[in-house]
Amino acid sequence: MVIKAIYGGDSRKEHSAMPLEWRVVGNATAMVVDKQALVFDSNGVFRYERSLSSRLNGDCEGNPVRFNDQPTPGRCTATLIAPNMVATAGHCIAPHLCVRLDFIFGATSESMVLGSHFASSLRYSCASVEVSVSSGGQDWAVVRLDQSVPASIASPVRIAQTEVVVGMPIMGIGHPDGLPRKYTGEAQVQQVARPGTPAFRFATNLDAFVGSSGSGVFETERREMVGIIVSGQRDYDDKGCLIRYPQEQGPIAGFLALAACVAIGSTAS
Repeated sequence: MVIKAIYGGDSRKEHSAMPLEWRVVGNATAMVVDKQALVFDSNGVFRYERSLSSRLNGDCEGNPVRFNDQPTPGRCTATLIAPNMVATAGHCIAPHLCVRLDFIFGATSESMVLGSHFASSLRYSCASVEVSVSSGGQDWAVVRLDQSVPASIASPVRIAQTEVVVGMPIMGIGHPDGLPRKYTGEAQVQQVARPGTPAFRFATNLDAFVGSSGSGVFETERREMVGIIVSGQRDYDDKGCLIRYPQEQGPIAGFLALAACVAIGSTAS
């Protein structure tokens, strides 16, 4: 997976701390999990026990990082773009991995508690990988779910038709480090590259991590999706401490524009 980082202060927030209008958008976010990780038992009971602290090399000299006691079952993030379609990063999934991956909605810190029950309406399998591209400067995928997600669970996000420009305020929603859903804002588009081409990308100072790959990036005025997180910088040092970068120093390679995903998602049946 690619790596991300913290820029300035850590702006990540829990689902419960967000205004209603953002929680509605966030409900379209799915955690991508590997069936082999045995996140749920056969009855849909959450059973995954490995926490963030157990995944780090150290405890940051006695100063544990935020969310260190939360579970980390996620491997990537996906976003609902049609009732039975999600968009994610291309390096997160390939056709041969389809049978192994599930997509979990409602994966917040309030719900991902050991012994809690996840209804079948929150758990979906990969039916097919419609597109997966991770070369030539592109990194995106569209996955067809085994069934449509009911509107009572989540509604597909709106895809922005506006141009991505330097200075645009943005919000990222995903599963950094495989954690329950987090919202990260207080960020802007800092660079754009190769506009008008299939390999168009833009860099930002969003706080993101391994597991954030595939997360939706939204412009904040209309809360419409403008991109997908695909890469960034190193997260932690060898002592398990967060690496902090200057606020103005954006990721090495930021996000993939969604233009290629729009037509596929809008015609999903």
